[in-house]
Amino acid sequence: MKEVKNRINLGITSLFVLISYLYGTYSSPFYQTNPWVDTNAMLTMGRAWLHGMIPFRDIFEQRGPVMYLIYLIAARISQINFLGVFVMEVLFGFISFYLLTKIAQLFVKNQSFAYWVGYGAFLLTIGNVSFRYGGSPEQFALPFILGLLYLILIKMCKDEDYTHKDFFVQGMLLGTVFWLKYSLIGAWVGFFLFIAGYFLIQKKWIELLRVIASAVGGFLAISAPIIIYYSLVNGLKELIQAYFVLNLTTYGNANDNQSKIVQILQGMQRNFTPHVIAINVFVLSLLVFLLHKQIKLKQKVLLTTVFGFQAFFIYYSGHPYSYYFLPMTAFLAIIFIV
Repeated sequence: MKEVKNRINLGITSLFVLISYLYGTYSSPFYQTNPWVDTNAMLTMGRAWLHGMIPFRDIFEQRGPVMYLIYLIAARISQINFLGVFVMEVLFGFISFYLLTKIAQLFVKNQSFAYWVGYGAFLLTIGNVSFRYGGSPEQFALPFILGLLYLILIKMCKDEDYTHKDFFVQGMLLGTVFWLKYSLIGAWVGFFLFIAGYFLIQKKWIELLRVIASAVGGFLAISAPIIIYYSLVNGLKELIQAYFVLNLTTYGNANDNQSKIVQILQGMQRNFTPHVIAINVFVLSLLVFLLHKQIKLKQKVLLTTVFGFQAFFIYYSGHPYSYYFLPMTAFLAIIFIV
């Protein structure tokens, strides 16, 4: 009976996720077209790759090859509209919802109710203006960021140590997001720096080397095929020039006269201000989390570090584009649940 009730709740909440996407993104069949120039450009890259042109070598756009692989699949589904993009958004959205539900089940005793808590957290991730554009790298990065946060929280709840498999998997997630849009990797930078600092303080040198080997192995599992592919198609030089050199040199700071910390804080302030309700929920939930006596100080510092580095990497340029808010909603959602 309990299993049946859980399946019913999963089915209903999954239906709500689909309805949320039908109304929430311009890629939905409910809209005539997606007016955002970036989505149109990325779908053009996907179409071009589908027809034999190689991103960066034959056609230029500044996002990563994993992003264009997603749009290649979208173009394979439909080349004449945004249906394929919508399908990919929904697929990634269901993964995000599933992870949020799994996180909710760590803290909510009533497992059936956990689906609704997960859905409430899910609404916090999509209930903002930036989500409506549809198909941004920030949107597709959400499940990967939630994957890291789920690992941190399940280890926290079960009071377990991280395994080398955990570090390998996180290396893979880091590698995927790195080749999606590398300014979104801040959460993993914070995570691995915290782990490295912990082992350095404990003077566990061999264990630290094993962590590094596992994480690098996972990262190379994603990176090696990309590098080999672009080498085989004679496009590696163009990949490096477009994805790294131009991105790092063309997109200058918003205000070079200000200190970097001031730029980051101002970018966050401008980006967060339009989402008053969400931010109020976040602040209140964050206070509860930080004051929670059953959560160890080490775990509080870890999550704060991960959040801080994610914000630092995203807002480093000083450009507070509205879609920069999307990756931060992953932290908003999990703090809301906790």
